[in-house]
Amino acid sequence: TSQASFDVCNPLHYEAAGFSLLLAAAWAQTQGANEAFGEDVERASGKWQTYNGRSFIFQSSSVSWAHAQQRCVSLGGNLATIHNQQEEEFVSEVAKGSAAWIGSTDAQQDGLWLWINSKPMTFTGWCVGEPNNHRGPQQCAVINFSGLYPGWGWCHWHKCKNNADFLFCS
Repeated sequence: TSQASFDVCNPLHYEAAGFSLLLAAAWAQTQGANEAFGEDVERASGKWQTYNGRSFIFQSSSVSWAHAQQRCVSLGGNLATIHNQQEEEFVSEVAKGSAAWIGSTDAQQDGLWLWINSKPMTFTGWCVGEPNNHRGPQQCAVINFSGLYPGWGWCHWHKCKNNADFLFCS
């Protein structure tokens, strides 16, 4: 049997069944981001990226919201919080073509969306019609730039136990 492995020293490197994945696709799509944001936003380096004094990392990892948070903690952070339009633009440039968990939940009280650090969300970029609890409780936020839903932005997943293909840590 083949086993999957996650390389902690190179967090953007994942191997499964002899297949090695480097998160280079997002990097290749956004070669011009350095000029747009004035920061080093290299995607395939396996390093934390700095934008506006904050550090972010984007990883390929098909896991639940709780497992995504555990992964971020193991890397020295938490699921990402997004505080303003500029950070959202940076994150959207990195996540282009993807859907990724971010650090927002309303698990404590339905409809009261808080960041992972229990601070209220003062900036949001919800998709059209979100949050809406369609088909039952939806308590964990995903930032969606995959084009699967109209109006790219933040959506909330059907259930936190569902998997998203990527995660954002800060």
